[in-house]
Amino acid sequence: MRLFTFGLSHKTAPIQVRERLAIPSHELPNAMDRLREIKGLSEVVLLATCNRFEIYGVSDSPDSLIESLTPFFESHLGISPSELGPHLYRYSEADTVLHVMRVASSLDSQIVGESQILGQVKEAFRISRERGGAGKLLSKLLQRAIEAGKRVRTETGIARIPVSVSTAAVELAEKIFGSLEGRSALVVGVGEMSETTLKHLVSAGISEVFVTNRTLVRASSLAALYGGRALPFESLEESLEIPDIVVTSTAATEPVITGEMVARAMMARRRRPLFLIDIAVPRDVAPEVSEQEDVYLYNIDDLQTIAERNYRSRMEEAVVAEKKVLECQQDFLKWHRSLASVPLITRLEERGQAIVKDEIDKLTFKLGLDKEAQAVAGQALRAVMKRVLHMQIATVKRISEEEDSQCTLELIEEAIVEFSRDIRPATSEAESGSSMENVDLRLASVVSLKATTRK
Repeated sequence: MRLFTFGLSHKTAPIQVRERLAIPSHELPNAMDRLREIKGLSEVVLLATCNRFEIYGVSDSPDSLIESLTPFFESHLGISPSELGPHLYRYSEADTVLHVMRVASSLDSQIVGESQILGQVKEAFRISRERGGAGKLLSKLLQRAIEAGKRVRTETGIARIPVSVSTAAVELAEKIFGSLEGRSALVVGVGEMSETTLKHLVSAGISEVFVTNRTLVRASSLAALYGGRALPFESLEESLEIPDIVVTSTAATEPVITGEMVARAMMARRRRPLFLIDIAVPRDVAPEVSEQEDVYLYNIDDLQTIAERNYRSRMEEAVVAEKKVLECQQDFLKWHRSLASVPLITRLEERGQAIVKDEIDKLTFKLGLDKEAQAVAGQALRAVMKRVLHMQIATVKRISEEEDSQCTLELIEEAIVEFSRDIRPATSEAESGSSMENVDLRLASVVSLKATTRK
């Protein structure tokens, strides 16, 4: 059974394609049920966001899954694989492990370091478990990926460095005022940028919101989203007396806030600091405003410079994050490879139990042991066998975790099969107990051969 990833993302598909694959959150359980019906999928997790549509699965023939997934894309999503073909990618085994961990750590996101994707991965995992999609292998992978995502967020600064104009504005506001708790903000104009900036300010602690716009209805709509109050545009100068922070983004061709307006407002404010964020082009705030005492003015270029500087810093943190994700990938792959040793260890334990039974039979025959004595002897022999097998099992586990372990494990299995033929009634006292020594010698020779081959 092999791990695979099958899907597309913002890196391979334009929004016109991605939006056709959008699945409302309430329909995700049904989509998972449809995937569970596809033959050849032993385990499956579906991650569907605005920027990616990916299926993580376990199958014995992942290369042929595009044909198996045809009904899902055609009937459930209304889009044919031929349309998706140029945008799809497939990863297998180690590449899938690394990809899933990079996704959960936001290293594969459109905005590296964004926080939303980790929650989306958790939700996809939860739905898959509830619908019977995630089994032992995918559950382990998703758990490790979520751990990797948390580790990246806590051990690097990738998520703490703002990289957008809006978050740069909040960063500046916090430098001027310290905490934004209890502060107020006035938004002049209701463009997309001003709304986004207001959203970040509120998230940072702004408690009182005012909005003004030439169209009062639009101002009221935006103010209502944050429990704020709309103010008439004609009273803009008087409105400047109220807030700590002013965000401007209008379509005006000339400044709507002049030096004289701010000077009069500052007198009414009794020199209380005023922070102006002008993200309009052309500018909404006259440049000479910045010359006034206790007034802090930043325009779109200032914010863009800060955002670009922060982006470079975030990319440096991303390099550190990549190393941590690689460590998590190697830990998972080591665990995954160790699964190959389970049948072998079971056979070792079975052979050990067979030897114990054989030795008890010999003792019973020679000494005429009753049931109580047999039980005591059996307990002692099983304890000895456990100690003898401990080293062999540890050796098998250690070998199985290595990348080139398959041939070595096959040699060990041959040794176990061979020594199992030695388990027969002993013809002399010297032969009694020699079977386990034989497997010890064979295991030692296999390990020695492996070491010699490496050299």
